[in-house]
Amino acid sequence: MIKYALDWTWICAMKSILKSFPLYLLASAFFLATHGYRGIDADGRLYLLQVVHGMHPGRLSTDLAFMSGNQDEFSLFSFVYKFFLNAFGIESGTRYLFFVISILWACSLLYLLRSALRRYRLELWALPFFALFVTASHYYGYGPWGYPVFEKICVARPLSEALSLLGLGLLFADRRTGSLIAFILGTLIHPLMGGWCLAVWLFFRFPGSRLPVLIGSLLCALFVFVGKGDFAPYDSVWAGCLGAPGRLLPTKSDVLRLLLKFGLLVFVWWNMKDLKLKRLSLALLCVGMIAFYFAFIASATNFILLVKLQTWRYEWILSVMGPVLFVLLFSQWLAARPVEIPYKLVKIVAAAFAALLFLYSIYDSFLSLNILGVIEFPVLLNVSQKTFIDGCLVSLAGLVLVYKSISLPSRNFLMPSNFALLPLGLFLLFPETPMLLAVASLLIALADVNLQRKYIAAICVLSVALILVNLQDSRLFALVTRYSLCDVHLLTGLALPLSVILAGIYTLCRSGRIRALVVAGAFVLGGLSCAVAYAGWDQRLPGQYISERQMQQFWDKPVFPQVQDRGKIFFYSSGFALPWGRSQFLSGAYIDGIANIGEVFYRRQYIDFRSRSRKIQCKNESDTKCRIKSLDNYLVYDLSDRDTLIDRLAFLCATKEIEYIVTDINDLPYKKEDSTYLNVQRQMDYLYHCASVDR
Repeated sequence: MIKYALDWTWICAMKSILKSFPLYLLASAFFLATHGYRGIDADGRLYLLQVVHGMHPGRLSTDLAFMSGNQDEFSLFSFVYKFFLNAFGIESGTRYLFFVISILWACSLLYLLRSALRRYRLELWALPFFALFVTASHYYGYGPWGYPVFEKICVARPLSEALSLLGLGLLFADRRTGSLIAFILGTLIHPLMGGWCLAVWLFFRFPGSRLPVLIGSLLCALFVFVGKGDFAPYDSVWAGCLGAPGRLLPTKSDVLRLLLKFGLLVFVWWNMKDLKLKRLSLALLCVGMIAFYFAFIASATNFILLVKLQTWRYEWILSVMGPVLFVLLFSQWLAARPVEIPYKLVKIVAAAFAALLFLYSIYDSFLSLNILGVIEFPVLLNVSQKTFIDGCLVSLAGLVLVYKSISLPSRNFLMPSNFALLPLGLFLLFPETPMLLAVASLLIALADVNLQRKYIAAICVLSVALILVNLQDSRLFALVTRYSLCDVHLLTGLALPLSVILAGIYTLCRSGRIRALVVAGAFVLGGLSCAVAYAGWDQRLPGQYISERQMQQFWDKPVFPQVQDRGKIFFYSSGFALPWGRSQFLSGAYIDGIANIGEVFYRRQYIDFRSRSRKIQCKNESDTKCRIKSLDNYLVYDLSDRDTLIDRLAFLCATKEIEYIVTDINDLPYKKEDSTYLNVQRQMDYLYHCASVDR
């Protein structure tokens, strides 16, 4: 009997997995299509060098990024990364690891949405909400640019986020031990990203801990008066790196964005009837208060410890959980069906919104045409404001679309509001065509009007005409004219409606055979979507691909091993990675374009990087005359002039800043000591010594 029960439990578990697996396939396809692979770029180069440093400490012991300290001491990411690099090589290993992180991120987010929506028996609608989420722009962090919630490079942050999302999904599913384990793993991968989830778990699991932790956090700011080591303010020199975008100083747009996110959480907490979700909203609010209180203190006092903790990174959790909780609040309203009460008000607002959107669209058209330059129209909204409004409108349209889809069987099909489904769906795919939303809003405003067929035909013709007016500037037009099978909007346009249709059939139909066919169809749809998405997932340039394959040559043996102090080498070898000689040769270097990553944590690194940048760009010029540029651009463009390159190398050699030069230029005025052949780039590189000058 026990054996039979175990067999039946296993069968039920397998059936559940088979039913949900196609949803995760589709989610993975959406995610791959919207988050392509950028390769070993930006911080990804530092993470690669951290693995090399762990395996061959001598190569980077005198490198700027490793002389003062190493962020890798606080993360287990290098152990994971090292396994993939040893198993598959640098280029393939990095790509495979990032692919695994992407799939884990997609599946964790979908699991979070399904676990949350299961409370209202709407888990089949998790996929449309997932598609809305991943196609919108989600940023966090201070400065005019901020950081994307999911970065398209192989670093620790997205892996930590994926594990944290999994933990939040387990928390919704009331699996508290599993969620704690996921949060601990996320923290071990990247403490500054995943660590905040441990505080959320604590406040959710033990509400009584909120008050003492809040009081203790308020008092923590007093440690700045210790005045020693990390418990001190930044000095005037080191504080120069804190003014860089995205580091410490919030702008007005940052404050507005944070107020909106916190306001959304307060609104959800105030209106949510589910006590567990109410408690989770309050936990997120309390942790956010602590995080941004610390961020404010760090900004006001330059408190070294709080600056290093980068507490503003907590915003990534707000960027994810705010929309999720709002969807749950919306689902709660759907379950209770109180939406019919203010229906007249909704119609009035929809009609007014349609009119305003129509007028603004006309104004925007005149703005672009500029009436042949005779009249200058003022710009009402900048690009970032329009992007933010577009994101809000897309989310609103998605919520209305789901509501209309659910309530459609109970209404007369010939009512205009039901025809709003078409322009709403198109607007989700092509949000740069606002007339679609205007048409949908107008049809919703006429919800109670049961029109005759001729009027319905007239509305359809008018809708098509308005859509065609904006068609040429839309991505839909680009799709039709380009026929790209790997385009994200084509993928979304095909898979999303089909998945909604399949979900609806599965929900309404009670026949086991038909449900099995639906699941099989979802399997096929998910598999094809994943194949299409993966075909366009790798977004690297050909030169970058060659550069990453070239790195493998120096994985086991360094370039020119006779050089002992590798911090005295100046690399200038052509190719995609010319500005990043350290990652190009997996070696320490005098300086390169990313040698400053981490300077906010280590004062010596910041000072030395600034000093070396000034010397190579300005030689002995005074600070008032020296205008330091982006080092990447200087290495690529300014030093491409042979006279400038020779002049700077002569200065660095004369001042004993460098002793060796590695370059593919074969006629420098220095004696060649050695050479090596780059087997992928198919070029010779030469080793010159400063002391061996040909006079």
